[in-house]
Amino acid sequence: MNRTFHLSRSAGSALLGVAAALLLNAAVVRFWLADVLYDEDRFAATAVSLMENETVRAEVRRVILNQAVDQQPDLLAARPLVETVVETALVSRPFERILEAAARDLHRAIFAGERQSFVLNVSDVALLAEAGLRANDPGLADRFPGGPNLGAIELATRSAGTRLIEIDRQLRALTVAVLAGAAACYLAAGLIGHS
Repeated sequence: MNRTFHLSRSAGSALLGVAAALLLNAAVVRFWLADVLYDEDRFAATAVSLMENETVRAEVRRVILNQAVDQQPDLLAARPLVETVVETALVSRPFERILEAAARDLHRAIFAGERQSFVLNVSDVALLAEAGLRANDPGLADRFPGGPNLGAIELATRSAGTRLIEIDRQLRALTVAVLAGAAACYLAAGLIGHS
């Protein structure tokens, strides 16, 4: 009987330890989300730093080039020059400000809006690309398209995942409760395991 009681106490202590570890991991994820995703300034800064990644930049460049060629098919013949100019624009200081403003708008759309699709709108990149093209080929610069359809990059649509993030953001006090639960589980595990 005493041995069975000791085994069940050990199992209880182990289960409480596992629960504490899971709660602590949940709290860490929650802190990360609060820092990277929920804060508008941090969200914008993360978007700007992501553009330093060659793969991300190449995808943004590809989308912008495809949109430009769709609107102005004769740009296809000058694609290498246009691609170089767009790449130069994407690594420029002015584009960082464009991207930061677009990321802030996207953040508000996610957390304060009811839009069904999330679009990162960096359409002002057309002005930078046009200026770059003008230095090389003024005629080509005149044909480079602009407007809201160039640089509008659809990232996602509202889904159960985005709704969950919205709810989680509204439950900020949940982090404190999760940490308190982790601490209580660790304490209980220690008390049960040592008595």
